[in-house]
Amino acid sequence: MCVSLRFGSGFTVKMYLAVSSCDVEVITNFMQCHFPSTYLKDQHSSMVEYHVPVAPGGVADIFDQLESNKATLQIKHFSVSQTTLDEVFINFAMGKVGIETIPIHSDEYSEADSISLESIAASDT
Repeated sequence: MCVSLRFGSGFTVKMYLAVSSCDVEVITNFMQCHFPSTYLKDQHSSMVEYHVPVAPGGVADIFDQLESNKATLQIKHFSVSQTTLDEVFINFAMGKVGIETIPIHSDEYSEADSISLESIAASDT
């Protein structure tokens, strides 16, 4: 579950468009305007799929924005789901998610980062 929480937060939004000749760039701009950091994951004929990492109002906000602009964006129907663990691994494998490297052993540290055993023992008494 930790992997999903760390690398898979957010939502997947699939839209099935009324016609395959819809301007995907307009839809992408709309999504990025309302939900910053959104990116296009997949596109096939009349289907587009986005990853929405942050939606301040959650699923309700995504539904509200898409439903209100369905005709303007020429969306036939859409679905919103939480990112699955499978999608997390696919994104990870495709390099869309990075891992920060944290050294386990380091000789460089400041005294402020270290706690002495004496100070712990003194606080117990």
